[in-house]
Amino acid sequence: MRSLKNVDWVGILLFMPSAVCLLAPFTMAGIVFDWNSTEAIVLLVVGIVGLVLLGVHQCWFAGKNPMFRASLFSQRVTVCGYLGLCMFGVCVNMIFYYLVVFWSGVRGYGAVLTGVALLPETFSLPLSAILCGLAMRKTGRLD
Repeated sequence: MRSLKNVDWVGILLFMPSAVCLLAPFTMAGIVFDWNSTEAIVLLVVGIVGLVLLGVHQCWFAGKNPMFRASLFSQRVTVCGYLGLCMFGVCVNMIFYYLVVFWSGVRGYGAVLTGVALLPETFSLPLSAILCGLAMRKTGRLD
């Protein structure tokens, strides 16, 4: 019961809806509603404002146990790493999305054959991540 008292409930209640509001337009705009529609703009604004409020809450009002410690963002190299990982995720998702469009739309493959065509990328990405992690562990270097 003591551990539940240490949870930053306000931070969670700010983060979850803000993240959903920020991500919803990127998944639904252009399909469910237009990009310049009121729904898309309001969701983006609410998501950004919510994340700003979360940052203010985490820095000044969260107390001893914030959801995101300020020390996570205090060093420039750490922030660059977070941004790099975010961009890597965006690029990998774009690659997989457009490869599916290519294999199914351009080449005319069915769902199963498209999945088979994606196997090299699907297996090489986690394998390379494991090998990089092992190399970093063995050498003790991150650069």
